[in-house]
Amino acid sequence: MTPLNGEVWSGGHNGAYLASRMLAASLHAFQKSDPLSEWLFAANTSLLTAMMEAGVDLEERHYRWSSCAAAVRISGDQAEYVQCGDCMILREDDEGVIHQVTVNSVQGISERAIEFRKSLREKGLLSQDESFYDDPAERMKFNRSLANRPAGYSVVNGDQELRSFVQEGAFSIKNTKSFLLISDGFFHPEMDLTDSYKEIKSVGLEAYAQALRFHEYTNRLHHDDMTAIYAEF
Repeated sequence: MTPLNGEVWSGGHNGAYLASRMLAASLHAFQKSDPLSEWLFAANTSLLTAMMEAGVDLEERHYRWSSCAAAVRISGDQAEYVQCGDCMILREDDEGVIHQVTVNSVQGISERAIEFRKSLREKGLLSQDESFYDDPAERMKFNRSLANRPAGYSVVNGDQELRSFVQEGAFSIKNTKSFLLISDGFFHPEMDLTDSYKEIKSVGLEAYAQALRFHEYTNRLHHDDMTAIYAEF
């Protein structure tokens, strides 16, 4: 998730890029038999250290470098997974039924933020009227303040509270025909994730991505970075 101050760092990259690259590099180096979640927690701590060394103002939570994540590790007939944010893991069982293994914790954040602000006003803890958050910048700033909090969403941003919000578990590959890991850049505005999965299975990741980019371009829609892994057994 891109920091809201627009600052760039090493190589002209923003904090979201640096965070995601740090996660990827640490996952490649993770050779331990420890739970996969320990990789994510260690990477989260390393990210905190990197931000401190770079002089990021950590109190301004919308300035933090951050990244969502999803990873699967197969051992024997089990697929262990860990996830946070809006990166998603889905699987297709032997009967062709598609299951969402994880929950998108970013989805609905704006609605939850409105309710949370309402509760703060009722307790006398927030002075701004709701119209103050009609400004997209203020709305996004508030949403970022809810990262790794009960009313918010999970994300790797250096918060040690991340431990309480990750999703982790395992599924059997004995009754799994395929599985899919995708970032939100693969979310289609006119398809749910099940339909997107079916389309990816039919045409492949590259063709799906090209068609989605064309749809976004022709409809003047925002597009995000695309990352995905599709595996069949």
